[in-house]
Amino acid sequence: MTDLNAVARQWKLEAEAARLGAERLRERTRADEQREYSSGTLWGRKLVNQQIGNIAKQIRETERKVRLGTACAGGVRIMDVLQAIEPEVLAAIAAKRTLDLIGMGKTTGGKHANTYAAVCISIGAAVEAEARFRWYEKTAPEEFHSIKHHLFKATTGTTQKLTIASVMMNRAGFKWDTWSRPKKHSIGAWLLNCVAQAVNWFRTTHRNLNNKRNALHLVEISPELTDLRAVIMGLAELQAPLAWPMVTEPAQWSNEEKGGYLTNELRNQHHLVRGPKVARTLGKAPLDMLNTLQGVAYRINPVVLNLMHHLNDK
Repeated sequence: MTDLNAVARQWKLEAEAARLGAERLRERTRADEQREYSSGTLWGRKLVNQQIGNIAKQIRETERKVRLGTACAGGVRIMDVLQAIEPEVLAAIAAKRTLDLIGMGKTTGGKHANTYAAVCISIGAAVEAEARFRWYEKTAPEEFHSIKHHLFKATTGTTQKLTIASVMMNRAGFKWDTWSRPKKHSIGAWLLNCVAQAVNWFRTTHRNLNNKRNALHLVEISPELTDLRAVIMGLAELQAPLAWPMVTEPAQWSNEEKGGYLTNELRNQHHLVRGPKVARTLGKAPLDMLNTLQGVAYRINPVVLNLMHHLNDK
């Protein structure tokens, strides 16, 4: 016999799971944006993956113009970079750093992080880091492989990897010729221009300061990208509910109807068969096994629970 009180409690739990899942997604996204890592957010990753091809195409067009002698100033620097790094990699670097910095309004020590000069230099610095890693691999493959194997961890960020590699390779006698600030700016400005021609992610604005002789040249997120971001996040929040244990017996699975959770918000996040290369329907035996297995309730081990409370109190 169905326990209606347990069913009502389960409905409330699933509504709370959906609300908290969306809230956590928004919090993680906001935190990543504030630490200049918008490219690592869900909406940022989706945009970068979608537009790398278009940005790389624009970079190749620049390469063609350089070879014909019709490119912008600084064509020699651009050609040097194109010969060392593939257009797809340059596109990924430019797209990620652009998204990281535009329109978040973050200031450090009273200075905006999304001024035109700051964005260009940041992109140029990221390209230099990639070029430096490749130079290490080409010049001292054994030494650099040893550094990667022993000192680079899965949690080590790019900036930390660059610091570690620079220190260790300098000790080994392999010193990278650091790019000047104008070179970083020139390469970054070229790539930012390629991004601007390929996608409508940002706009440039001028903001007057108290001293009217000076003005800020800012690179800000475009209204179109703001709207697209909201659409992506809205769809993502529908798929963000938390998968909590149930307080009532799950609904039965069949080939015609999904089982498990009671509400569509959570039920639609879980499929009977996972993976694109497997049969979409199952026979009676697998379904009976699944329904029997999910019908076994969780039980609390009192010994473990008491130990956890004891350790938590300490």
